[in-house]
Amino acid sequence: MPIRGRRLNPIRYTSLHTNLEMTVAGLPVDLVHCSSIHGLFCLVDPSDPGRFTICNPSTRQVITLPDIKAFSGRRKRINMFLGYDPVGNEYKVLCSTAVHGEPCQVHKVLTIGGGNLSWRSIKGRKIPRYTVVTNGICINGMVFYGGLTTKRQEKKLWIFRFNVRSEGMSSISTYPQVTNHGSLINYNGKVAAASPLPRAPLGSFDLWVLDDFDEKRRWLREKFNVHPLVLHLSGKTELKILGMNRSNEVVIGPLKVPPKHEPLYIYYFHKGGQKLIRRVELEGFEEFRCNHTSDEQCVCQVIFSPEHFESLVSL
Repeated sequence: MPIRGRRLNPIRYTSLHTNLEMTVAGLPVDLVHCSSIHGLFCLVDPSDPGRFTICNPSTRQVITLPDIKAFSGRRKRINMFLGYDPVGNEYKVLCSTAVHGEPCQVHKVLTIGGGNLSWRSIKGRKIPRYTVVTNGICINGMVFYGGLTTKRQEKKLWIFRFNVRSEGMSSISTYPQVTNHGSLINYNGKVAAASPLPRAPLGSFDLWVLDDFDEKRRWLREKFNVHPLVLHLSGKTELKILGMNRSNEVVIGPLKVPPKHEPLYIYYFHKGGQKLIRRVELEGFEEFRCNHTSDEQCVCQVIFSPEHFESLVSL
């Protein structure tokens, strides 16, 4: 698609339209910032932050997880992370709780399936209390998420890892740039985070990739610039990198919901030798649009899960 006044590498451009209805009627829940695991999502009731459910939008099946017992009425922050063990073919939920007055984080785990849903404590070393600051993402049987610890007014950022099979916890220190955007992504099978570059052209990112968690323990920094054609097609709206799919395409989407009467697009850009950009229009979001013009700032953000696919997994 040639654009006047721009020098672009020769590419192929396609525009697709899709409409996949996955609404679960009558379910008063919000999406937890956790990626889809084989078509399953973890959900939370907005009126009861301690009530969580697991949902398969394709089959409309929903199960409610047992309540986490209150800790003597003290305040607590509860976070849930869904994970999958490919060796044992098991789905598990990690519950991370910060209890007011307790120096260490409380971790519990629950196995989905078998009909007996019950929480059990995780054995191992104690981890100082922390605040979860990113979404959770499951890669190769490991759940990763970011947390912030505070000790003697000194703050430190970490990436926590939960081994779904062994149910062990570990951590690695990280940089503010990795957690500032609040979103971890699956980048070619590795944990990564994309951070917009300040004072740089629109669509310029620092991509931080965790090269090795156990031995080298190093973060690799890459520069990533969104293709000019994507910027042109998106109307130069603020974009974010959502991750990569199995075809080695970088998935890019808007940071916020577009105004009413404007289409909602996501973009797929192949980084390899074949310069191919795909644009997909998402329909069915009209009722969630903000009633604002393009000159006004919208506060409604969009949460994507590039790993999601239709699944007949039974809960």
